[in-house]
Amino acid sequence: MPEDFPCNDWMETLVSDTTDSATHDSNARLTAASIPSETTTKEPWIGGQPANATAYDPLYEVAREIVARLNSTILKKAPNSPIRLEPGEALMKRADDFFSPDNLRRFIELYWSTWYPHWPVIHRPTFIYTNIPYTLIAVMVLIGASYSADPEDGYWAKLFCDAVEETIFGDEYFGDSSSYSALNAVCVNRRLRALQAAHAMCLCQFWEGDDRAKRRVRKHRYGQVVAMARELGFAKAMHLDFVSLSEAEFDWEDFAFKEELIRTLNYIVVLDGGFVMMNNMPPRVLPSELRADLVCPEACFQASTKAACFNHLRTWVSHPLWRGRRISIAEALKIISSSRELDSETVQFFTHLGDVNLGILIIAIHSVIFHIRSSIGLQYGCQSFQYWLRNWNCIWILRSRENVPQAFGTPSPSEKAVDDSEGRWRGPGFMKNSLQFWYLAQIVLRWACDQQSDPQYTLVSTAPNYSTNYDQADMATLKALLRLEYSSRKPPG
Repeated sequence: MPEDFPCNDWMETLVSDTTDSATHDSNARLTAASIPSETTTKEPWIGGQPANATAYDPLYEVAREIVARLNSTILKKAPNSPIRLEPGEALMKRADDFFSPDNLRRFIELYWSTWYPHWPVIHRPTFIYTNIPYTLIAVMVLIGASYSADPEDGYWAKLFCDAVEETIFGDEYFGDSSSYSALNAVCVNRRLRALQAAHAMCLCQFWEGDDRAKRRVRKHRYGQVVAMARELGFAKAMHLDFVSLSEAEFDWEDFAFKEELIRTLNYIVVLDGGFVMMNNMPPRVLPSELRADLVCPEACFQASTKAACFNHLRTWVSHPLWRGRRISIAEALKIISSSRELDSETVQFFTHLGDVNLGILIIAIHSVIFHIRSSIGLQYGCQSFQYWLRNWNCIWILRSRENVPQAFGTPSPSEKAVDDSEGRWRGPGFMKNSLQFWYLAQIVLRWACDQQSDPQYTLVSTAPNYSTNYDQADMATLKALLRLEYSSRKPPG
């Protein structure tokens, strides 16, 4: 899983990563041979649960359903299934142990404190284990276990990854051809959970899976996620008008659902951009599709009570910079693409959008750059993209210099939360370092423009073919570009 690193060290960090892809898979494929025929347990087992397990534990049924579904998936696996596990009593005992109620709590707490700030799409204040589908719980457990200080937790998480993946993508609520109607409110909520589980599974395999799993996610699974996102509808991911809403009329659960939908769909753009930047994959989502609302201020989404959430909402929508505005990611991209310098009020407005929205915008710009650099008429687009990057950078620098502590009058996530284990989930994620994506966009755009104007340009002639070598598992071209850029910046001698 990713770790935070200072923005000024981003290039050196990537360039110095010369580790062979096989090294990244030190715990590569764990097969059925990894499971001992006799499993040692700390407690006697009765019917697949420890003898002292209690059915009164609210997570007992959740744990039992996860294990039962995994067992069914493994038993019914197809001949070409990526699952290497073989069904048996020893495996099921291990599954019972790993997905025990105590472990569900432990690993999901790890999930909140470690991974959640990087993917803040689930509304924690209204999160109730027993109301969440087993698919989403299972993948949250895998992600949390990957952060555990106990290596054995990570070992077993990797072991069950492929089986959990098949279970999630085989869920009856998942997919663009599901028999469940998207018009039914209950079904839409359940289908959003199915989409979140599949999205999280792609992230888990992208960071923790072996080469086969990563390739499967890039080539197949992610496409299924995008198809379902389109069915749920980017344009439907928007809030009602909060301006005239009273606290008595405010539906906190409906707000949480709509905001989760907005964030889930917008973070699909982040994964899309990740594949574009790291693997040179053609984007699956078009900028014109991004009709979802911008994400709301974090204070609204993180508020612990309905009253606190409503108060933050009123502060947000009544702020002079926001009042009367409604803006999607696509509309925000159009604004910052202006060839003219943005007026002061517009710049101030964007500085209040926060790390997440600004990060999504610069990542989406990478997808647009991909389309332009892959076309014949790139020379006509270079200048316009320089405007985009200039305007975005102007916003980011002004925000940093003025140290904007609020988002439209609401408090922004604080770095201090990182030092508090209880409040760590409220802290900023990797989007706080979005300037690194801007640096990369500058490098790629300059390379593409120079390639059009001067085929003999040193950087282009030395680097691998970035224009036609798509879906690079080893990120060879990206590393080559960064290595050459880094070398060109080093002082002589």
